[in-house]
Amino acid sequence: MLVGMSDTGRGSLIIDNRRWGIHPRARKALRFSGAFAQCAEASVRFSLAPASGGPLCENSRHLMEVPSFARWMDRFLSQLRISTRVHGHPIEKNALFVCNHISWLDTLVLSLQKPFYFVAKSEVGTWPMVGRISQRMKTLYIDRHRPFSVYRKLPILETLLRQGHSPLVFPEGTTTDMMQPLPFYPMMFEAAVRAQALVQPIALTYTGISGEWLRQAAYIEGDSVFDTLSRILDEPSVSAQLMYLPPISARGSDRRTLARKSHAAISEALLRLNG
Repeated sequence: MLVGMSDTGRGSLIIDNRRWGIHPRARKALRFSGAFAQCAEASVRFSLAPASGGPLCENSRHLMEVPSFARWMDRFLSQLRISTRVHGHPIEKNALFVCNHISWLDTLVLSLQKPFYFVAKSEVGTWPMVGRISQRMKTLYIDRHRPFSVYRKLPILETLLRQGHSPLVFPEGTTTDMMQPLPFYPMMFEAAVRAQALVQPIALTYTGISGEWLRQAAYIEGDSVFDTLSRILDEPSVSAQLMYLPPISARGSDRRTLARKSHAAISEALLRLNG
């Protein structure tokens, strides 16, 4: 017998080959096969269901509120040997959550914390499997090729905040493989100003088995999803480090000030996490 497998429930298998003397390439191939099987399961069970009807539709649940999907998400990250270490906690009140952006993995890691309403580029909604799943997670899509697309979505973000939901934005507008975030675009913070809501910054980074900063998790220009997946599978383990930072009040503030304060808080936290 070459590979030991452990049953994780409902037909899913996680490959456990650490105790067998398997060649690294074979081990990576087995892990990749396991990850692919997990994606195939999601495609059959979740992405073929009807879309949610948009972030403001009240007739359907957020996909992360479906227990079987939350369990699948947890199993998928386990298959990639990605664990999560959380510092602090998300506030219970409605708030605009803002986070630095490294990889497509970010939304998976963050989704297990809270049923966030993500803001994503419009192309994500057209991706096979991922697009339908993101729709069922009530994602708000932004057309990056239209200058006023973000501005036109502000009323939806404001409504979500007033209804008590938790929208999450990546204000860099792109992913980066640097240890510090890019400058934040301030426009999304206008929704918090209009709703007089709190803004909670979140610092996110990925570290390796020895606690070192792990660039391999980044999904940057020119990468495919499989490029990131391949690099992740080369690692014996990955730790996603999340730090929830003190909320910032939007009362008496403006979007540029909120963006500046959030950027400073996340930058300082990343220095500690990556230090």
